[in-house]
This record gives sequence, structure tokens and C-alpha cells, in this order.
Amino acid sequence: MRIQQLARRFFRHCAGLGTVLFLVWTPQSFGQDADANAPNASATQDIVISEPDLFQVMNPAALQLGNIMDFAKRDIKITLRNVHSAPLHIERIRVTCSCLAIESEVTATLLKPQEEISFIAKLDAAEIKPGPFSRMVLVEVKGHDIILVYINGTVQPMLRFAPGQVLNLGTFAGRDVPWERSITITSTFPAEQTLLLQPPTEDELFNYELLSESPQVFKLSIRPKLPLPIGKLHHLVRLPVSGVDNYGPVVVAVGGTVTGWQPVLESEQLNFTLSELQPGEAVVKEIHFVVKEQSEEALARPPFAIRRRQNHNHSEASTNTIAKEEFASDVTKQIAFWEGIAAGLDAPRLPPSATMTKTAQADSVLVTLSFPADFFTQRRRQIIPFTYNKNSCGMLTIIARP
Repeated sequence: MRIQQLARRFFRHCAGLGTVLFLVWTPQSFGQDADANAPNASATQDIVISEPDLFQVMNPAALQLGNIMDFAKRDIKITLRNVHSAPLHIERIRVTCSCLAIESEVTATLLKPQEEISFIAKLDAAEIKPGPFSRMVLVEVKGHDIILVYINGTVQPMLRFAPGQVLNLGTFAGRDVPWERSITITSTFPAEQTLLLQPPTEDELFNYELLSESPQVFKLSIRPKLPLPIGKLHHLVRLPVSGVDNYGPVVVAVGGTVTGWQPVLESEQLNFTLSELQPGEAVVKEIHFVVKEQSEEALARPPFAIRRRQNHNHSEASTNTIAKEEFASDVTKQIAFWEGIAAGLDAPRLPPSATMTKTAQADSVLVTLSFPADFFTQRRRQIIPFTYNKNSCGMLTIIARP
């Protein structure tokens, strides 16, 4: 009762600021996850409704869910009675967490004193991290502050994921080197409940294989359909479930950054002296383009983080650096690979009087630049930008010294 009195005093003190309160507690206002902004569960376990002088919750026990399984779904019937001395005009009933949805929209409803209204709030525990939680249903009443109806419970994790529910692949090319990663899913359901996972549906990015190593242990293997699209990889994999009612699907995630192969200049500066040049002969210089593995610093910055509400607070897999496998593969040691790199290289701002030829080698692309004999007597410094598939891949500075 003490907590209820404090809650009423707080809301009355903020009369007229209902919208401000909503913005503070709404995660979308700050682009954050709902869990980060939800009220402290332990502080709201005894609170059913923020304004008991207006509404009475007729089935308060239904809002105290107790222990519920992760990935479980629950329909919660909420019945409110107008205990105010005057009619109450409900303008809207809504939620602020993706874990909740109102089954049928409630708008423009007039409740006379002692009249009741019932509606269904659908809860998806897959959207809540394990542990105690408190979520709110917001009832907007004309002329009054927003009324909060609290749903409380504790999410119990029933599955373990190794190395984690999220596979963070790091930054990698994702073009022509096959690889495989796997997640082991272990069920902790009691013996009388047999959880059966079904293979996920094949999609445009990955092939999947699901094996059952024992009645409670499943191994999901993931293989890419190469080449993967360039850009951020934010991919959720849903595994259908049977054997346990109102549970599932189980969700895992694959994330990373796909860059394609990124050739770079082996050296970005080329120096020579004019005394080296033969009178009347063209100036011919050679440079090499190589493919470098992503730096450890770049790989240390996770390119993808699944929302906290989806990862169930299980530890995220350490970065599975596909780039290391790609760089060490035989693909990068074949002439055909370097011919593909050479085909995409260009120097769009090469002076019109100069020419460029590209030759694939076993470990690089040899680029030969040819300039007229008097080119560097007129200018001592020349900057040549290069592109690969029309994206910048380096800038060569040529300096001719006396």
C-alpha cells in the first residue's frame, strides 16, 4: 500500500505531463531497447494499476504471471472497472514494449461508474530477457493522466546456446570462400516435456542443417550462399518448435559486415629522380595491388549486436573471424582470383597522356603506368586515385626529384 500511495503522489505531482512521462518510458523515443527503459521489476511487483481511484483491476492475479518460459507466448485477459464517481472516457489502450500487443484495438469507449471493460494483452516472452520483468499497458483517459496497468513475472531460460545465441562473423569479404559455423542448442525442459526443434526454412542468404545429437541437444549448422550482399549483415534465423505448447519459435542470429574483397596499394608513394630517366623515353613505373586481411582493431568492433530482448541475455559468441579463413584459403593464391581483382581496378583520373596495364600474378595485381618522356619535367608531383568496382581503393603519389 505504501508503494501505491507513493505512485499516486508521483503521478499527481506530474499532472498534465502524461505525454512527457510516456516519452521518458518509451524506448523508441531514444532508439533503445524496451528492457533498458522498463520500470524496475522489483519496484513494481506490488503495483497493479497506477490510479486505483479511477479503475479497479478485477482480475489482478492474471497480471502476476509468476515464472514463464523464454520463447513462451501468453494471452492475458485484463478487466477494468470504473470505480470513479463520474463516467470515464477511454480514448485509447496501447503498449510501449514489442513484447506486448493488444489483441483488438480499444478506442473511444465510455464507461459509466461500475461498468467494466475487458481486453486481451498478448505477451511474447521471446522479446524479454531472462529474469524478473514488469511491463505496462497504457490506458489513455480523457481529462486524466495516462493510467498504467502492470504485468509482472519472471522469464525462465529453458535453452542454452553455445557458443552463443548470436554468431558475430566480424568483417569479411563474403564472396567466394565457403565456410561453416554452428550453434549448439541444449534444452533444459524436464523429462516429461520433449522439445522438438525443426530445421529453419532455407532463405536467400544461408543453407541450414539441424542435427539432434541427443533428445535434448541440437546442432544447427549454417553455410552461406556466396556471394553474400555487401553491407551490414543482420539476419535472424527462426527454428519452429513442437512438443511444448505456446512456445517458440526459437531465434538465433547471424551478424557481421560483408565488404567484398578490398584490394589496396602495396605502397602509396613512388619516388624517383629525374636523372634516372633516359632522354626521349617514356617513363614506366610499376606498382602492386594486394588484398590485406582486416586488422584486429577493425575486427574488435562488433559490426552487429542483436537487441538485448532477442538475445535472452545469453553470452554473445566471440567474433568468428571469417576473414582469417578467407585470407588463408587457396582462393587468394590462384591467378583466376587476381584476374577478377584486376578486372575491377581502374584509375578514372589518370592523365590522358598516360596509359595503364594490369597483369594478374600469383599473389597480387601488377599495374604498369606509362607517362610521356617530358611529363615529369612539367610537374614534379602527380596524385593518381584508384577505384575497385567504382569504389575508392587507394591513392598513389608519384614524386619526381631533381
